[in-house]
Amino acid sequence: MKQFESITELKRFLTVPYVEEIAVQSLRLTEIEPLMLNIRFSRCLFLGCSMSDDLLHHLLPGNFIFPLLDVPFNTYPSRLYDTDSLYAGFNRHKPETYLKTPDKVVYDYYRESRKNLSIKDTLAQRLHDHSITDSLHEYIASFDERKLVAIMGGHGILRTEHIYRQVALLSKSLTEQGYLMLSGGGPGAMEATHLGAWMAGRGDNECLRAVGILSAAPRYSDEGWLSSAFEVMERFPDPPFDSLGIPTWHYG
Repeated sequence: MKQFESITELKRFLTVPYVEEIAVQSLRLTEIEPLMLNIRFSRCLFLGCSMSDDLLHHLLPGNFIFPLLDVPFNTYPSRLYDTDSLYAGFNRHKPETYLKTPDKVVYDYYRESRKNLSIKDTLAQRLHDHSITDSLHEYIASFDERKLVAIMGGHGILRTEHIYRQVALLSKSLTEQGYLMLSGGGPGAMEATHLGAWMAGRGDNECLRAVGILSAAPRYSDEGWLSSAFEVMERFPDPPFDSLGIPTWHYG
């Protein structure tokens, strides 16, 4: 089934009077509503798309419309998260601004949802994870599976510990050799994994300087933990390599 995650791509495709078995994900269809009203759709999926009542009634017969659920995140994300999307609104000079970032808001929602175990919440989380898994597979497909290296666990390791520096330098070296570094997206050794990948292409001394900046807040619970990470990104911007963190709902 062909998937569409951009209006431009979908509009280019809609040049025929009849369309069947496509999936349209998280798009604002009001932008191309006149075009769509003149096309007959069959057995198509529309996941979290915004549309007028007219277009909804046009699509309902013979198609599958999955609405957005009332939760503080997109139930059908069409791409993986990054720093900008998770920490939107964060100012490293004002650590309290973290409280209103999507990362914190969604984590607080998740912890609260665990108290009631509402079917709406569990369904929204599963639908979200299905879309993320789809994007994850698309991303991973561009890499040689023999070039994927994951470092998991070690979340209790402090930024000041020798092993933290070792993991960062190891990850840096592997990234420079063409490996994609992955982790469980947590602190400790997992954070060191992404620090090393971020610093790849620079000197080892610069990587250790970055560790020194982070060491001002060794523990995840320290107030300056996130701010120091943003300071590193500001001092060493535009990394030429990617890395991939795959966290869970449970740990935020």
